[in-house]
Parts: sequence; structure tokens; C-alpha cells
Amino acid sequence: MTLDVTVRRGPEGGVLWLDATAGGQRVSVGGFCRYWIEGESFGGYSCPEHPEFGLASWQWDGERFVGGQRGPTTDAEVMEGEWVSDDEWARLLREER
Repeated sequence: MTLDVTVRRGPEGGVLWLDATAGGQRVSVGGFCRYWIEGESFGGYSCPEHPEFGLASWQWDGERFVGGQRGPTTDAEVMEGEWVSDDEWARLLREER
């Protein structure tokens, strides 16, 4: 089974969150400064200006998503995150449903 990741972008083109699906399951990662997708793994992590956000990653193991705290390898494409107001965030989430 292949991991399918949708990149949700904000009005300025930066990443707001990633939605990944596999095996009928879905996991989302949002609220980070940087995002990455690599093979069967994906995640987000903080930038030097916002170290408090940390990092989160998910990997599809063939049966389920396994969470972790790893960053991308040096070969992974890193995408810039985008911040929006709370009102804009709420509107975008309503659109997703």
C-alpha cells in the first residue's frame, strides 16, 4: 500500500498542514514551520525562531501509522510552513469537513 499525502497550502502558498492516508486510515500534521514527505514517512518541525514547536513525524508500517519525533533526511524536500490568523484557520477547517 502506498502512502498518499495531500499538502494543504495557505493563501501565500506555504504549507498549513499535511493529510496522509493509507489503508483506510488518515493522519494530519499541522502547526509547524517546516514540513517534509519522504517515502512512507512525513512530518513537521520547528524553525530556529520557534523552537517550542518541536517536531512530529509519522510512518506507514504497512498496517498502521506509527508516530515519532524524527526530522527529514538530507535528501528530503523541505517545504516552508505558513501562519494564518485563528479566524482563517477555523474557516479553512470548516471547508475541509
